[in-house]
Amino acid sequence: MEGQEDVSQAVMGISSESNMKRILWLHSTDRWYFGDFLRHAAWLAWLRTAFPAATIDLASHPAYLPLYRDDRFAQHLDSRTFRDIGPYLDAHYDLVVVPGPFEPEDLGGLTGIADRMLLTWDSGWELRAGCRVEARGTTDELNYFRSARPQPNGRAVLPTAPVFRPAEVEASQDALSRLFPGQAPVIVYNPTASNAFTRATWAPKEVDNALQAHEHGRILNRLLLLFPGHLFLVGSALKPGDETNAVMIETVVREAGSDRVAGIDDLRLPSARSLRGFASVLSLPRICSSVGSGTGTNTHLAALLGVPSLSIERGADALMLANWARGSEFQMGSFRWRNPAPCTAVHTLNWSTRTDEELEAVASSFVAHHALHHGTTRTTLFPDLGTVEVPLARFRAAWPEHPARALHAGQELLSVMRPLAREHYGYFGDEAAYLALRHDVPADARHWLSSLAAAMTHPEPGVRRAGFQLFEDSNLHKLCTHLNTLTTSGPVPAALAASAS
Repeated sequence: MEGQEDVSQAVMGISSESNMKRILWLHSTDRWYFGDFLRHAAWLAWLRTAFPAATIDLASHPAYLPLYRDDRFAQHLDSRTFRDIGPYLDAHYDLVVVPGPFEPEDLGGLTGIADRMLLTWDSGWELRAGCRVEARGTTDELNYFRSARPQPNGRAVLPTAPVFRPAEVEASQDALSRLFPGQAPVIVYNPTASNAFTRATWAPKEVDNALQAHEHGRILNRLLLLFPGHLFLVGSALKPGDETNAVMIETVVREAGSDRVAGIDDLRLPSARSLRGFASVLSLPRICSSVGSGTGTNTHLAALLGVPSLSIERGADALMLANWARGSEFQMGSFRWRNPAPCTAVHTLNWSTRTDEELEAVASSFVAHHALHHGTTRTTLFPDLGTVEVPLARFRAAWPEHPARALHAGQELLSVMRPLAREHYGYFGDEAAYLALRHDVPADARHWLSSLAAAMTHPEPGVRRAGFQLFEDSNLHKLCTHLNTLTTSGPVPAALAASAS
């Protein structure tokens, strides 16, 4: 049967069958695409829940698989290409789930190893029984996290969380305590970025999105002033052989020149550079937030562990605008990579200028995001908490059935914020530029939210959908959602006061 039914129907049809005994999750990547690996890990928890008695093998890049080395899953197979997995297959699979960014052109003969294969990619999916296509469909998602979900209706599904052994947590805890005695909270500053080694290419769109060490130093020094009671750990998981990011971490620590700043190697924890080891450090209670360039280990891994994070992303400069104007090309932009977890936020930066003032604005943006999750720092989001009750109630009543009304409620909330918070939560310049180029929605240089309002009420469904998605992944939407979560058990002022204590 061929049709345009939702992938969830095909998935639920599979899960209702009781004969699934051996399953393979096969994520093929020939380069170090950690974000791609992690977003497709949303399938793992679903597979474990839907087929509790099945043996589930995982195949992906061998550097990433240890993140899920626990008793929920069986074999870990190296599948940097589909053909790599051939020698490891010693039995037949009932189901193979093959997620990826693009439709597979050559499955390397894998169609013969399973009764069924579920292929998913950013713009579509296909369910096969042997060589026969049982069902297929298309997806239309701006956010690549949402396009990888195993659930219906475009709802975001977060990746599967890792499970750490007690000995791992204890070793990480001891290392952090030796480095930073006491109980002062620790902020992770992550300056790593894609480079020619990790991407195996010199393509500008892959490797031209890194800040310089002195620029990270500018941001970090500003954070030291804004967070006098906090300590900073500069670091990330490092891919073996990635000296570019290793040197970057060391240089940023030197740029800071503070005894409140240390690097990941200063932990003297052998596993700290590995993905699983760094994740175990990031999961410690004293790690209160993460901030840094890009996504990957800064945002996606932090979100996996429930750690509030802010990512510094490239905004709508000339290169981005040129890309958006060519609709046939793979669309870039910060909103493409945004993690949908409520604990994440983004700060877009003009890559063509990156002045000292713009860099220091990153730190101010982080203050606002940190305050949302940890109470007051050097500022509060609202001068008068009593003013937030009405707009939050309106947002709660409108979203998601009436997105334009919810957007208006969010705009009301912006009007009662302190200027620093308004700057962070109210910036929609990139979204307005995208809507103007791709959907001919007029952009008001001073009132970007008017672009989203116009898109959400547009007569064409595709434009309305774009406006909905852009707002749903915004800092403002996450603010409204988070505050409403806090207010479900009592009045807004009391709930916010409790969250700040």
